Amino acid sequence: MTDRKVRVRERAPPVIHRQTFKLGLDGVDAFGIIYFGQYQHWFQQAQEGLLEDAGHALREILDGGLGFPIVHFEMDFFRPLRLSDTVEAECRLLEAGKRSLRFCVRFFDPTGHLAAEARSVQVATGADFSPRPVPDWLRAAVEVRPPEPVPVGAVPTPMPDGSRGGVG
Repeated sequence: MTDRKVRVRERAPPVIHRQTFKLGLDGVDAFGIIYFGQYQHWFQQAQEGLLEDAGHALREILDGGLGFPIVHFEMDFFRPLRLSDTVEAECRLLEAGKRSLRFCVRFFDPTGHLAAEARSVQVATGADFSPRPVPDWLRAAVEVRPPEPVPVGAVPTPMPDGSRGGVG
């Protein structure tokens, strides 16, 4: 038997960015329920936070001539959020291909239940929108094991008043 040295490549831990938001008057509809566009605003903020946690501020990335325009965005809603709710967001980079990225941001209500989940596919481009490779530092931020998927048509946990939060 021959002794062989096996090289194990050290991998940096994946970056998972957590951020807290407070739902203000500018993010709700006339009934005091979150306006869906507010999630997109928070998605972008959480994504910028993840990039910073990975060691690169968005301004630095853009100044370096690299961008990540969204080419696909989808979202599932499970529970309503209301005016003045404190919302926890959790952003993960699920996949980094040669020229594309898949992000996921989950939003949790004040009781810790999943309220919504947003996912994007983004491509790496130059300022002129020419294709660019995804940088190695960003590949290292990939979540090794993605969060458990939420089944399509999932029924959320009932709210304290017994309702299903308008989802059904």
